[in-house]
Amino acid sequence: MLLKPDQILDIVHGTLFTSVSPEGETRFYRFSSKQQKAYADRSESFGLKCYASSGVMLDFITDSDTLSFTAELSKATTNELSAIDLLIDGGIFQTVRFDDYGIKKIGFTLPMGEHRITVVLPWNSVTVLRDIALSDGAYILPVEKAVRILALGDSITQGYTASYPSASYVSRYTLALNAEVLNQGIGGYKFYEESIDEELGWQPDIITLAYGTNDYSVNDSFSDFINYAETYIEKLTRAFPDTPILGITPIFCGEEKRKIKEQTKDYTFEDAIQKLDEIYARYPQIKVLDGISFYPHPIDFFMPDWLHPNDIGFSYYAEAVIKALKEML
Repeated sequence: MLLKPDQILDIVHGTLFTSVSPEGETRFYRFSSKQQKAYADRSESFGLKCYASSGVMLDFITDSDTLSFTAELSKATTNELSAIDLLIDGGIFQTVRFDDYGIKKIGFTLPMGEHRITVVLPWNSVTVLRDIALSDGAYILPVEKAVRILALGDSITQGYTASYPSASYVSRYTLALNAEVLNQGIGGYKFYEESIDEELGWQPDIITLAYGTNDYSVNDSFSDFINYAETYIEKLTRAFPDTPILGITPIFCGEEKRKIKEQTKDYTFEDAIQKLDEIYARYPQIKVLDGISFYPHPIDFFMPDWLHPNDIGFSYYAEAVIKALKEML
């Protein structure tokens, strides 16, 4: 039983908008056209990452014993390994991994009876779905979400380098809070105010904001770091004046890497975090969450680059964010 366009739109989550052709070709968009242009103007790489399906999920209730679709995957990031997770009633049931791009025919055998089915799409590929189908005669019901969250940030927010798309911290809090989350994380991005669309047309209940690491890496001058952060945060709070914001300060960064960077700078990593704390404190709507506190002994929780969490690291990150979000809700 092929799903109709209106049925597909009912079960897609994590997009600003979704296009479904009469033939069922489904494309996902996390950013407005204004934002897409802003990112592309910064670099071709940022523009391409806009089309990655990070945070996009199919989420529905069904009694079907099969689920199938065709996925067309194309490059959106430097990471070429993609995966799609299938969750049954909130737990990972199966993961399909890909070592190249192209058209993939995917089929799942589902357990008998009624279940909540969640398909988590890759954080690092452009994903187009076709021919989404359930067993003949099966019913399909949409899932009502409890809260709307806008996730802003860099590569860690986009999902780098989670080996399971459902393992990133944003995916984890999406699932834990039964949230409708628009993940606008872009790998390598910084406090660039032009990426904020004041006419986005998507009103969140809460915003999570996690920039700062790339800003520290790029800005040798402390005054430049401060200026970019202040300009961005001022514009963001104007665009969403009544929306609580969880400001997540940068997480652990390898000590040796910090020492190398500090040779070219007039400020330290710790200076950057302290300044973000001070800027956030000016805005009553912003609650600060200390990223350094996430990890008791960071060596076990990071990838070899000493920057991106591994899957265990993401679990600690998500635990802290979920706790903070629950306190704010």
